[in-house]
Amino acid sequence: MRSNSLKAKLRAGQRVVGALITINSPELVETFGHLGYDFVFIDGQHGGLGVETARELIRAAELNHAVLGELDAAVRVPDLDVVAIGPGDLSLSMGIPDGWKDPRVQAEVARVHAAARAAGKPAMIVALDHDDGRRLVAEGYQAILVVSGPLLANAARSFLQVLRA
Repeated sequence: MRSNSLKAKLRAGQRVVGALITINSPELVETFGHLGYDFVFIDGQHGGLGVETARELIRAAELNHAVLGELDAAVRVPDLDVVAIGPGDLSLSMGIPDGWKDPRVQAEVARVHAAARAAGKPAMIVALDHDDGRRLVAEGYQAILVVSGPLLANAARSFLQVLRA
């Protein structure tokens, strides 16, 4: 049986970095693998995946506002490898559109993170940019996601600006 290096790193307390794939492209997934990212998180909720493609993807559970009432039980589910925190989805489920940085949302994010740590589970969250990623690492997040679409768009925009300068 093939070993799961991501699970091994998480169990060892190592930091891992992944790409949130919002573009349905096997080549993009392979590219992030070749670049040395530890994992990809394939977004079936926002990425518009079809049923056939979705069958081939690893399923992941993401906490939302409805789960917060049962948070301690939710983070202690047997065989749960990582607690995924989606501040954007959480803010929407709390009725706070575009509330990613709203103090109420951040308080719940911190509460989920603390519950995950108390349960001995690594917490995963999206970094808005590299500064945000450094802040999240400093706060103790073990798994950091970068959203592939904006990352690629920013790199392409920068490349084009340099060539047109």
